[in-house]
Amino acid sequence: MNKNSRKNPGRYLLPVIPIAFLGVISYAKLTGDTAFEHKQECYAMAALFVASYTLIMLIIAICRAERLAGASMRKIDRMSGVEFEEWLQVMYKRHGYRARLTPASGDYGADLIVTAHDGTKTAIQAKRYRNAVGEAAVQQIIAAREYYGCDNAMVVTNSFYTRAATELASRTGVKLIHRKNLATKEMYP
Repeated sequence: MNKNSRKNPGRYLLPVIPIAFLGVISYAKLTGDTAFEHKQECYAMAALFVASYTLIMLIIAICRAERLAGASMRKIDRMSGVEFEEWLQVMYKRHGYRARLTPASGDYGADLIVTAHDGTKTAIQAKRYRNAVGEAAVQQIIAAREYYGCDNAMVVTNSFYTRAATELASRTGVKLIHRKNLATKEMYP
């Protein structure tokens, strides 16, 4: 799965809402309700459908967040890059940060923008890798920090970093989070 295919559980159900609404209106017309005497009942049915759909999507999102938050390191190692980004978003939100994913393409080097209660913004690049993360990730997040107007920059990985990445990060103020301090207090800006 590539980054352009961010998961959206409602992408197939979203078109159902206007179709259902039109179906309710059509039903009213077909049953001989030419004067639309039952217009309020039709609107009530449509509103009930929309509310039910919204509740179902909320439950799906909560269940997904719970599943992601409880992921072990073994599960994290098997995640796709997109799932790792979503896991990070859930973890930051659970710790009181506002966290938003950047656009799937044209993200300028950041996967998430995390904002603390005091307004401090951190650009984060997520790297779910099998091998060591190199200095290119650090270079990208430096650019993203400037592009998004962030105060801090971090690269978060389930792996480790090369010596060159570590050196560049220390000279440029980029915080590196690796597998041993993933999901610890070190991970939070």
